[in-house]
Amino acid sequence: MSNVFPSPHPLVAHKLTRLRDRNTNPKKFRELVREIAALMAYEVTADLQTVPRKIDTPLSPFTGAELKEKIGLVPIGYADGYWRSFSNRAVMRIGGRAVPVRGRVCMDQTILELTGLPNVKVGDEVEIVSPDAAAPNSIENLARLANTITPEMMSRFGGPRIRRVTTT
Repeated sequence: MSNVFPSPHPLVAHKLTRLRDRNTNPKKFRELVREIAALMAYEVTADLQTVPRKIDTPLSPFTGAELKEKIGLVPIGYADGYWRSFSNRAVMRIGGRAVPVRGRVCMDQTILELTGLPNVKVGDEVEIVSPDAAAPNSIENLARLANTITPEMMSRFGGPRIRRVTTT
């Protein structure tokens, strides 16, 4: 399956083994899910590009790295029904402006490129799916990206972090 990304990280493998063990109690299971999600954040950001940045350290000048794009994390991922096939292909909207998905869609988060939005701030509303059929993030366009039909796309969205708003 082309949408599966097996993480080569040894800590992810270790924690997945503990998570899958039938002797793992529910409290530990939830802890492991959170820990794996945090580790996957490193995986999902591995494709981000950097540019050189010269800085002065207390000892000497140093050339480090800075992210090429301004990014933001949206707390939605494939566990919520937002497909991994949207990685580097889909858009969401903030303030009516389309912003591209960057990197891989992770279990519980998605990266957006915010470079063109100088006034965006934490807490701004993100439109994941637009009610406008012509919008690039409409359910129809997302279904096309996922190579499926609209009802399947709609039925996959769910969970406690998803607020559904229906219009007639």
